[in-house]
Amino acid sequence: AVVLILGGAIAFLGGGDDSRPADATTTVSAAPTTAATTTEPPTTAPAITAAAAIEIADAFIAAREAHDPAGANLYTEDGQHYDSPSVGVSGRDMIAIDIEGGAPVTNAQRVGDVTLVDSTTFTFPAQYDWEGATWAGVMRFEVEGTLIARSEWLYKYEAPIDEVDAYFDAWNADDPSAVGALYSAANGVHIDPEVGILRGRDQIEADVDERSATMTDARRTGDLTLSGKFTFTFPARFERDGATWAGVMEIDTRSGFIFRTEWLGWSRID
Repeated sequence: AVVLILGGAIAFLGGGDDSRPADATTTVSAAPTTAATTTEPPTTAPAITAAAAIEIADAFIAAREAHDPAGANLYTEDGQHYDSPSVGVSGRDMIAIDIEGGAPVTNAQRVGDVTLVDSTTFTFPAQYDWEGATWAGVMRFEVEGTLIARSEWLYKYEAPIDEVDAYFDAWNADDPSAVGALYSAANGVHIDPEVGILRGRDQIEADVDERSATMTDARRTGDLTLSGKFTFTFPARFERDGATWAGVMEIDTRSGFIFRTEWLGWSRID
């Protein structure tokens, strides 16, 4: 009898052996196991939406423009901001000091669309004025929910306004050598709808010599906007054969030299 009782207890605790016939005199109901198997769903940071990313980007720019230390509240407690990969500040307190006491920038603005890289990362182009020059670049943000975990200038450059204006001045002066001197001697390139691709100073100067006499009042008519690494676009216009033509130019400058100019397109406007 003792053996039978122990065998029954073991069968109950172990769940029984399906290979053996059931006991005709004993019915065992298994206890519910729901509580033992239920687990909490994994928690993940919510994906950033385009609308939320735009709001964060514009709030960041507004805080920097106003030098408002409250802009640090846009960050997580241990958030980080980097002006370059190796120069940055960490934590809300330090970010507040950086915003309030940073370089006296003005006219800070987002100048293009916010692009979602993934569910927690986005980029956007921005620019500002500092010490009489315009700087433009692209920022990258990593977020946790709707707070910034890390912000970084991926790259930024001083907009080559002086080179652009000197370029048009040289065209208006009908001075091929002055135009050519602005370009990198071996690597300079000019592209436009009429002549296609010109490479090197010799070809560029020959084109200026042929066409500049028929083009007058060539000038930039708006701001430069960073459109890619080292590349800026701007609106421009010129007079030719009694008509006004307008379009958009792109310029790539490095180390004080023009590497590439391109008319993305132009059209007669009168």
